[in-house]
Amino acid sequence: MSSLAWQIEETPAVGVFLDAHGLLDHRHAAYEPMLTGVAAGIVFMMMAARMGIPLVRWFARPVPVDNRLEGAYFRLTAHELAIFGTWFGPGFARPILVPTEHLERIVSWVEECRREGIPTCIRTVASNAARIARVANESGGSLKGCTFLASGEPLTVAKRRVIEQAGAHVTVLWGYEPGPVYVGLGCGRPAHVDEMHIQRHSLAVIEHPEPIVEAGGEPIHPLLFTTLYPSATRLQLNVSNGDFAILSERRCGCALEEAGLTLHAHQVGSYEKLTSEGLAYSYGDLFEFLETTLPDAFGGGPGDYQILEEEDAGGGQTFLTLLVDPGVDGIDEQGLLDRLGSELAGDNRQSRFMSRVWQNSGALRIRREAPVASARGKILPLRVARKG
Repeated sequence: MSSLAWQIEETPAVGVFLDAHGLLDHRHAAYEPMLTGVAAGIVFMMMAARMGIPLVRWFARPVPVDNRLEGAYFRLTAHELAIFGTWFGPGFARPILVPTEHLERIVSWVEECRREGIPTCIRTVASNAARIARVANESGGSLKGCTFLASGEPLTVAKRRVIEQAGAHVTVLWGYEPGPVYVGLGCGRPAHVDEMHIQRHSLAVIEHPEPIVEAGGEPIHPLLFTTLYPSATRLQLNVSNGDFAILSERRCGCALEEAGLTLHAHQVGSYEKLTSEGLAYSYGDLFEFLETTLPDAFGGGPGDYQILEEEDAGGGQTFLTLLVDPGVDGIDEQGLLDRLGSELAGDNRQSRFMSRVWQNSGALRIRREAPVASARGKILPLRVARKG
């Protein structure tokens, strides 16, 4: 969670970002869970409220909880935010629970606003933006006049294609935790699918001089971050968070470039985190699980299991696929999936939350395929299928 002081520092840049995409006069909504201190979309709408932009609709994603008391706490804090955002701000909608099987409600809201002649803007994670667009495409609806502000995972060609087929537009936001609210803000005139402007008035961002060669991939340069404001949640000096990107200086002519943000980034990804449904999980503890625990329980040996982060080219959904070497016989696939979900859940609330979201959304799956080794012959626990 970023500090309120840091949010104040970043709010002017968010205003320029909205202006760069012509979104200041749109009707704003969010499809975000009732996690007021964690959900990046709600933090974004809090900054928008500072500029007089109300949150007209808060479509709330279901939140896995450990018990009724925890669920009551989430609902209470969300409604408190809505009440005080209305009393002391331009207006902040109370959350309306919308499960993924009822996303047609969001499509209907966009169509209703369009009939009134009002364009809309929805803040959500990239997977859910694509999911809402698929519902519109399959039902014969239209998201014309709607712009998605997508974050939480890479915006890919497949996700963007699905969104644009529904008549909507999409731009991107990039941040990490624990860190600043946002590292990058989507370019108003992008040359690449996920092109962003780096907020180097608040962060210094450079490439690590030593490249990393991924399994079956090209060398990548991890990014190093240094915070430049004392109000940052924590001081960072050349810190690597596992992200990488292609950095470049470019004159694009959008409002963000005119404000002085000329450093661009695209093809943003992570080489050490699983990312799906807007959630990121560091895989550092999975070596022992994949090389010892699974072989002992289900057969095979070291190098027979690997987690692949990949995307459904048709629908744009991001999956976490457990690759199992075809030479491993007699696999109980459901038992293996249950064991993977249990391992990802770990022993803390945040990990349990992520694991449940992935299991409920169907993001975890198994495929019989030989894991891919790195250039040095090492079977790494995580491999990311690079998207165009």
